[in-house]
Amino acid sequence: MRFFSKIAATTAMFCSSLFMAGAPAVVAAAPAVSFPDREVMLVVTWAPGGRTDAATRIWAPYLAKEFDVPVVVENKPGAGGIIGARSLLRDKKGYSVGVLSTSHLISQWARIPAFELEKYQPVALLYSSPVVLTVNASSDIQTLDDFIKASKDKPLTFGHAGHGSGDHISTAAFAEMTGAKVRHVPYEGDASAVTALLNEEIDAVMMPLIAVSQQIEAGKLRPIAVSQMKADDLHKAIPTFAEQGVDFEDGDLAGAIFISADAPKEVVQAWEAALEKAFQDQSLKEQLSKFFIVPDFKNSQELEAMLADWNPRYEALIDRLGLKATK
Repeated sequence: MRFFSKIAATTAMFCSSLFMAGAPAVVAAAPAVSFPDREVMLVVTWAPGGRTDAATRIWAPYLAKEFDVPVVVENKPGAGGIIGARSLLRDKKGYSVGVLSTSHLISQWARIPAFELEKYQPVALLYSSPVVLTVNASSDIQTLDDFIKASKDKPLTFGHAGHGSGDHISTAAFAEMTGAKVRHVPYEGDASAVTALLNEEIDAVMMPLIAVSQQIEAGKLRPIAVSQMKADDLHKAIPTFAEQGVDFEDGDLAGAIFISADAPKEVVQAWEAALEKAFQDQSLKEQLSKFFIVPDFKNSQELEAMLADWNPRYEALIDRLGLKATK
């Protein structure tokens, strides 16, 4: 007991002498940890082998170079991309981001409870996939005007990857804008719909170029219009809707990066800055072009503005199509 009393007294005298001498009381702060200080993860909400998976794996090493930490690409498919999206919500520190797409937004527009956009923060848009209105090469339809006029004489059949798919929504938006009369024919996927078009079982499809490019090059299908206001290098051989008098700009928001809404703002900014810097590398763009993916970087504010424009329009369209889960 005397030993501890002596220590206490000595400590008290030392502290008192510092105070009397006017020494400032300094508490050493923990050094700030820069983000990221360990590996980060890009979550692909679809199975391996698809377009989104390929694009994400192309992007990963460029991001690793900017962050100077390993970048892991992990596929978490299931429930139409919802399982992977929901996994992001468990990472409140923001070391995981997800590559979301139009399919997730359709879940939001349809008010499917499993996906709530307000639980996520937009980080950036990396790339997009405009859709191409395509007919069989034997069709009499040569232009967009031909297509619209023909549809008013007799409704034209559109094949797509199922009710509520991105192809379905794009087709419905086009028909509503132009007054074209169409009948939707759902298939199990894009490939099945393209096969049906080749066999002349349907009149048209509206899909990203990668789904129809081989058949167009083989002269079996004819592209009528691409959903860009001004065609990029990948689509420059195809007239745009706008060039043919219809201001239709639509497509798959394939490479939208989101993060948990609980992630710190400075972490979101770090992701955004690294992604934007990686985007400047020309070799990245060249690799993406092999998959007919259009590099289309938009920062978090630009992506948020795009969503603010899309959400009310497409939610109303989903409602008119009878795809809304709840009122």
